[in-house]
Amino acid sequence: MSHEPEVLLPNALKPAEVSGIILSAENQVATIVVPNDQLSLAIGKRGQNVRLASRLTSWDIDIITESEFDERQKGDAAGLAEVAESNKKFSDSANITIAESEEKIKTGGEKEEV
Repeated sequence: MSHEPEVLLPNALKPAEVSGIILSAENQVATIVVPNDQLSLAIGKRGQNVRLASRLTSWDIDIITESEFDERQKGDAAGLAEVAESNKKFSDSANITIAESEEKIKTGGEKEEV
């Protein structure tokens, strides 16, 4: 028997098929991805399968379908794009401020008349 969570968790949820695992070792939380038609099998009647697997492995287990995983990935990608755009705007603004400061230093704090 393996003590590696990558092996232990899917085995604890058998006979359900597992498509993927996302582990947070510091929190001992596992997100298990299963095919859409395997969700009820993985969770079990009234959550019994997932509760037993959680006790057996000492991990908190969150089970999601492949569809839910794909939606989360799309949401994460959109969120990352927003952060990147925000960082670009901040960077552009900071570069303008630095350029203005450098110009003031060169001219002794006075703006040149054109």
